Amino acid sequence: MPSWPASLPQNQFLNLTDLRQDARVRTKMDAGPAKMRPRFTAAVRTVVAPLVLDGTQRQAFDSFWINDTQEGSLSFSWTDPVTDEAVNFRFVAPPVWTLDVGGSTAMRLWRAHLHLEILP
Repeated sequence: MPSWPASLPQNQFLNLTDLRQDARVRTKMDAGPAKMRPRFTAAVRTVVAPLVLDGTQRQAFDSFWINDTQEGSLSFSWTDPVTDEAVNFRFVAPPVWTLDVGGSTAMRLWRAHLHLEILP
């Protein structure tokens, strides 16, 4: 399994969103309060992680995306933003990049939001 590249920011988690999948089933009753029970025991967490890279880092990310994760189809190991432990992530969608600062490759600043899942 590939790992998040060491040449990319490791803990750039400012403004990250983290949503745990609802693992419950709610059943409406004819009378009284609704009943709730677990649907499954392993819930996926959806994470949207903002990422700002310079031009050289963007090229390293593209290589990671295309080659290591096979266009985002393979999961990869990275740091959990809550526990700092290594966990398995998977891309939900390809990143959409915005060029914030132009110029030579090293001077460019690229911004994206990575839509990821943390697998149980």
